[in-house]
Amino acid sequence: MEDLPTFSEYKAQVDALVSRGELSLEQGILLCQCFKATLDESPIHINYLMQCANMRWKEINWTLNGLVQRGAIRRIEEKYYMV
Repeated sequence: MEDLPTFSEYKAQVDALVSRGELSLEQGILLCQCFKATLDESPIHINYLMQCANMRWKEINWTLNGLVQRGAIRRIEEKYYMV
C-alpha cells in the first residue's frame, strides 16, 4: 500500500476544502468515510455512505460520480468505493 496520510491529516485537508467552499459538507463526509475504509483496506458500500451523508439515491450517485470524475475516490466494483 502506498504511503497515506493519517486520518487526522486527511480530515484536516478535507475540512479546509469544505470551509473554503471547494467541497460541500456531504462531499467531505463521503471522502472521510472512504478514506477510513481505505486505511482498513476494505471498500465501502454505497448504502453505508448514503446513511452517513443522509442522501437519497440520486443525490448520492451524482455526488459519488462527481468525486470519481475528479479523481478523489475510486469505484472498485459496482456499489463499492475507496480512496
